[in-house]
Order: sequence, then C-alpha cells, then structure tokens
Amino acid sequence: MQSASIDWYFLLSMSTDLIKQRISGLGILPALTGIGDSASAEISRNFIDQMYKNVYPLISGLDHDRLLYFYLLLADCEDASDGSAQNHVRLLKKLKSTAAGIS
Repeated sequence: MQSASIDWYFLLSMSTDLIKQRISGLGILPALTGIGDSASAEISRNFIDQMYKNVYPLISGLDHDRLLYFYLLLADCEDASDGSAQNHVRLLKKLKSTAAGIS
C-alpha cells in the first residue's frame, strides 16, 4: 500500500521537491526499505524491484533531479543491492557539478 503511494507521487506531475516532502512527511521510508527490520534484506530487495518496475519507467532521462532522488531512495537499501545505486548517485552529482545549468 505504501509503495503504491510512492508510485503515485512519481506518476503525478509533482515537482521532485514536493515528492521529497510528501515521502519524508509520511515517514514511510524505514518500512519500505527495511531499515531496522530483521528481514531487511528481503524488504529492501522488494522495494528496489518495485521501484525499478513501477517508478523508473516514469522518469525522463532528462530529469536530473528526479533521477538523483530515485537513486537516493534506492541507496537507502544498499545492503540489498549491488552498489549500483550509490554509483549512480555519485555520477549524477559529478555530472551536475561539471555541467552548469543541468536540470
């Protein structure tokens, strides 16, 4: 149910800042990512799978801020992933610092 709300926020034409505020305000990330849960690896893997399946296709490759936020959300599940989310975050931040005016 909570994962569906994250999907919904990305589907709407909300700004990335508003999506961040809504997700943060709901306080659902620990439950979705498995932080502090004994079955955290499985919960994290499910969250990552759902994000790639339902949210990633909704993000334009030209929307730097949204791509960065997407990978920041996945980076919270790093112990269940292969580290690629952290690599994407690092590269997106590096790109933004070298390409003035990127949106």
